[in-house]
Amino acid sequence: MGPGLQYVLLARVQRSRLPGAIPNAVDKTLVAFGKFDVLFNNAGVFLMSKYTLPSMIEQGSGSIIHTSSGWGILGGDKAAAYCAAKGGLIVMAKAVAVDHGPDGIWVNCVCPGDVLTPMLEEDAKDRGMSWDEYARGGAERPLGRIGTVDNIADAVMFLASDEASFITGDALVIDGGGVAG
Repeated sequence: MGPGLQYVLLARVQRSRLPGAIPNAVDKTLVAFGKFDVLFNNAGVFLMSKYTLPSMIEQGSGSIIHTSSGWGILGGDKAAAYCAAKGGLIVMAKAVAVDHGPDGIWVNCVCPGDVLTPMLEEDAKDRGMSWDEYARGGAERPLGRIGTVDNIADAVMFLASDEASFITGDALVIDGGGVAG
C-alpha cells in the first residue's frame, strides 16, 4: 500500500436481515475500487473480515482494524457481555494476525476509552448520572479529559498506513491513560 492507493474504510455496514448484505457490500466495494487496502471493523467484525480477506490475500497486502475497548483489556462494571465481546476482538485480531501475516496482512485493534459521542451520554443516563457527574470521570484520568472521535480516527489512520505495517496483533489503547492507571 503505497502513495496514491485509495484506502477503503468500511466504518459500518448496517445490520440487515438479508442474508447476503455483507457479501453484497464487499462485492460492491470491490467493483467500485478494485481492491481493499484497509478494513475498519466498527461492526460486523467476523463476517466483514471473512468476506474481505480473500481479496487482501490475493493482492498480498492489507490492514484490518477492529474497534475493541479498554474494557476488553481490564473489564468494567455492569458490562460483562460487552467486556467479553471486546476482549474476544483483541484475541481474534491476534489469531488473524498470526494466520495472515505471511499473506502481507496486518491486523490490530483500537481500544478507545470514553469518547465524546451520543453513546457516552446514553451511558451516563443508563447509570443514573448527570452529564457533569459522568464527565468528571474523564478529569480523573492522567490526561484529564474525555477523548474525541478525532483521537480515535487518527489512531485508525495510523494503523491503516504503511508506517504501521510492522505492527500486527496489537491492541492500541486510546483512553487518556485510563487503562494505565
